[in-house]
Amino acid sequence: MVPGGNHWHEFIDAVRGAGPKPSANFEYAGPLSETVLLGGIATRFKNETLVWDAPSLSFKGNKEATALVNRTYRKGWEVKGLG
Repeated sequence: MVPGGNHWHEFIDAVRGAGPKPSANFEYAGPLSETVLLGGIATRFKNETLVWDAPSLSFKGNKEATALVNRTYRKGWEVKGLG
């Protein structure tokens, strides 16, 4: 438990501007999650060098690896704005 409260209260206080940034803030968690997920993709391409282009969310010169970054949603399950 977080001293003085719990992570739910810590998050709500941060959203309301009443407290410091939560200990699990997106500025840290976002890049960490991206690194872990890209590592999962990299395990499928042993003995290859993958070059990640973050702005375009793609691997340079590797369409097969880039195809693993996003998914094609089945009809009726599309998420607006996620292609």
